[in-house]
Amino acid sequence: VSEPRRIAARLSALRVAEELNTRVGELVGYQVRFDDKTSHATRLIYQTEGIMLRQLAQADGLKGIGTVILDEVHEQTADLELLLALLKHHGKTVPFRLIAMSATLDLEALSKFMPQAQSIQCSGRSFDVSVEYLKDGDERPLEKKIRSAVRSRLGETGTQLVFLPGNFEIQRAKDALEEIPELSIDVLHGNLPLDEQKHIVSKGKSNSKLRIILSTNIAESSLTLPDVTTVIDSGLARIGRENELTGASELELVEISKARAEQRKGRAGRVMAGHCIRLFSESDYRRRPPQDKDELSRTSLSGPALFLLQHGYHPQSLSFLSPPDPTAWQLAFAELERLSLTNAQKELTKLGLKGKRYPLSPRLMRIALSAENTELFGPVCLALALLSERDILSRTHQEPVASDSDLLDRMYLMADAYESGFKMHSCRRLGIDARSAQSVASLAIQLFKLGPGRANQAQIYTFDESQHKELTGHLLQGLFLNVAARRGQSDQLLLASGTSALLSKHSAVQKAPLLLALAGVKHGNQRQSLRIHLATVVDPNWLFEFRGEELTTEEYFQYRGDLDRVEQVESLKFLKLTLEEEKQLAAPSPGATRALLTAMSAKKMHSFDTDDRISSLRIRLQLLISHELILGSELPNALLESIDNREEFLLAAIAMAAPEAQSIAELQEADVATALRYLLSQSIQLTLAREVPTAWSLPQGLELKINYEEARPIWAQSRLQDFFSQSKTITLLGGKKKLTLHLLAPNRRAVQVTDDLEGFWVRHYPEIRRELMRRYPKHSWPENGANAEPPPPGKIRRR
Repeated sequence: VSEPRRIAARLSALRVAEELNTRVGELVGYQVRFDDKTSHATRLIYQTEGIMLRQLAQADGLKGIGTVILDEVHEQTADLELLLALLKHHGKTVPFRLIAMSATLDLEALSKFMPQAQSIQCSGRSFDVSVEYLKDGDERPLEKKIRSAVRSRLGETGTQLVFLPGNFEIQRAKDALEEIPELSIDVLHGNLPLDEQKHIVSKGKSNSKLRIILSTNIAESSLTLPDVTTVIDSGLARIGRENELTGASELELVEISKARAEQRKGRAGRVMAGHCIRLFSESDYRRRPPQDKDELSRTSLSGPALFLLQHGYHPQSLSFLSPPDPTAWQLAFAELERLSLTNAQKELTKLGLKGKRYPLSPRLMRIALSAENTELFGPVCLALALLSERDILSRTHQEPVASDSDLLDRMYLMADAYESGFKMHSCRRLGIDARSAQSVASLAIQLFKLGPGRANQAQIYTFDESQHKELTGHLLQGLFLNVAARRGQSDQLLLASGTSALLSKHSAVQKAPLLLALAGVKHGNQRQSLRIHLATVVDPNWLFEFRGEELTTEEYFQYRGDLDRVEQVESLKFLKLTLEEEKQLAAPSPGATRALLTAMSAKKMHSFDTDDRISSLRIRLQLLISHELILGSELPNALLESIDNREEFLLAAIAMAAPEAQSIAELQEADVATALRYLLSQSIQLTLAREVPTAWSLPQGLELKINYEEARPIWAQSRLQDFFSQSKTITLLGGKKKLTLHLLAPNRRAVQVTDDLEGFWVRHYPEIRRELMRRYPKHSWPENGANAEPPPPGKIRRR
């Protein structure tokens, strides 16, 4: 049986064992991280989803198993999604019974995923639960809202269950409620010892005081608490997400969905009619999403992809309940290849296969692989445990003393705590949380045991300051994207991945120009929302030694407005970070000219083409190429490459016309249109003049300007009288294109637009002539315009 949380797996096993009159570890057992209560006699095993996943992913993982039950499938964790995918895959060849269950099942989605499955609904007894909301704009601290809600229900019977996001909020609420003498307060969270968890779940009302249970989201499901008649819902929870820096799983504070709010409300209607106080407004509730997003859609897929490959499955060959976006798989494989865990063909490397033994994110796994055959493997295991677990520093810890490494500082604290046996008072004296330190120590030991030939656990705590460089070298193998450069003396950071961040005042590494970001907290979705509170100093020379393949040199030009000149810059880069730069004034070159052009405003750039001669030339060349009257290869490369974009063509033309320019002032002196004429071959110039001329001579000698514009027919305009005796339609490009004519009245407004001059004289001119004779009687309007003599240029009235 899978459970999403350790407390549910343990307590479920305890409850079932009691009902069967046996002890845990005999007929009924459980397996959670660092705690295995099973034996050869065990027939029913409660497991966390991660434990079950690692077991079932093995080639013989289903051997001896008759039934798999997946509990709380509505939570759609990443591990559960992978479990469903693997079980569906194995169901084609291995006989076993699969039961997926939840109190809030998405039956439609599961029925599509497993169309052959039978649906069974078990309706339990429930009572009505009334709901109360706070008013909009209530900005009181959470603990004060809780105290007011509890006071409002002091006269009611039953237990009050308060949902809070984490231990910190539980302690704040407990401190606030202890002012009320009528209360008996219990706390419930996953870090409590098993005996305490069991006691709270089974404990009933034993005195006259009102019982309050302050709980994290573990009380939402899987656990049944006695006598709960009132639920007080903070509307908040911490959900698992991927740490942006390390890829490790961590908790993020979020507002819960409507579905989870309803799940919490339902805890009050088990034994009698209940009441739910939501510590947020009704309008807030209405705007919340109906369901939580499945975990695979909000985290990187590099971990799931690597896990599946390591166990012989290709991710994209499996069927998922909530199929991830294909692009997300591509990004995952790109990261794995960069970590040398897979190759370009999306296949495991030897390193990727070796990493199977470490239950870590791909980035942290790569660090373990880097160190496993070195003397630093033990300390690296400690470092990885510190990066994977909750921070060991207590919230009352003083401001940090300046240091080269937050990580080394914590490693020294762990070594001191190890010497004292992690005793509560010793940890408190050190300023660390004992339970968090014990969790870190347990994980460090587990990782250490997974390494090759390790026996002496004391090696985990054997290190000194002189090994900082080597330790950082191992960290860089997996976390090289987190190398960060400080912007001047500010707290602003730029990471090698291109991410912006801020250095928290809680980090002891405050003066280093270059550091490795190891842990941070994200606030909102704004740029620079990541605050780094755990970092270690990096010497630039270490990057050459440990990640030299990520270093590149780059040359570019940049404009200096104060000098009106261009600088040539040579820079040394580590991914997207600039480590060193050398600058000097640039000699004339196409690159320098382009830097000048880039620095010019769009308005100044278009001053080179106020008469549109360059834009017109681009369209004329396009027409010649599209009608195969010239070959594109006959043009200079710069013009050919930019011919489809007006701005780029203009830039290329200016650069070719002024290759020696060293300032914007010199650039503005260039006659670009004239220079272009000399840059085109004589053959192209003759073809332009013949096939797409810029002017057309009318019979009386008038030069008609021809206009070439984007997305418009080729056109020209003049007075209608100027076209007398022009009986044939004007064509270009060897007769393949007709010239559109705008025929103007004496007031210079068009009376007709046509590309069929012959048809115009026959069909439209007679009617237009009558109107023009009425409006302009002093002008000559002969009956047959196609044969009439046009007036001399500028002479349009009768003589």
